[in-house]
Amino acid sequence: MMSGRRAFAGDTAPEVLAAILRDEPPTLESLQHGVPAPVEAAVRRCLARRPADRFSSAREVEAALETILAAIETGRL
Repeated sequence: MMSGRRAFAGDTAPEVLAAILRDEPPTLESLQHGVPAPVEAAVRRCLARRPADRFSSAREVEAALETILAAIETGRL
């Protein structure tokens, strides 16, 4: 949603599934200039292939987003 396009491309469901297994998603910065590094890192973590590399819960995602938002609001980002 942030980039305006899907993380993995394909014209059919099998093509999208193959892309998920085979390809790395493009960086947000390559699709939408000016994406802050912490936002990029959070999105990459959500899309990580290995479950151990992903957020372990929605609460962790929420905490990461709140930290990013606080940094934006205080001008640190």
